[in-house]
Amino acid sequence: MFSGFSPRGSYRLLNHLIKERHVLKIGFISCTKKKKEFSCPSEEMYSVSPLFQKAYLYCKDYYDKVYILSAKYGLLKPDQVIDPYDQTLNSMKVWEKREWSERVYKQFLSESNLTCYRRSIIDPGSPKKN
Repeated sequence: MFSGFSPRGSYRLLNHLIKERHVLKIGFISCTKKKKEFSCPSEEMYSVSPLFQKAYLYCKDYYDKVYILSAKYGLLKPDQVIDPYDQTLNSMKVWEKREWSERVYKQFLSESNLTCYRRSIIDPGSPKKN
């Protein structure tokens, strides 16, 4: 039905899978250094950053699910309420980054509604800028 490895064939196959809901498009947005100074949903916590605002709006429009990657909390849902913090991956040691990535991976796998999809497209978004 679809041609194998040609870019055009792959594009058609991908569109077919998306239409048939066999593919879940997932966008990840990194947290930002600038944050609100009070507890609030994660989508609001980082909204003081113009880059975060643009990335979040883009992901909401073009992805089925959006998650925020936080240095402190790991994988966040946009509506998840969090407290302000001052922690970055840049200041972590290598072993701490490994532990963080393992925690994020486990959090991602624990999302029960992801199991109904055969494939996922994961896009980490653009490079982080504060």
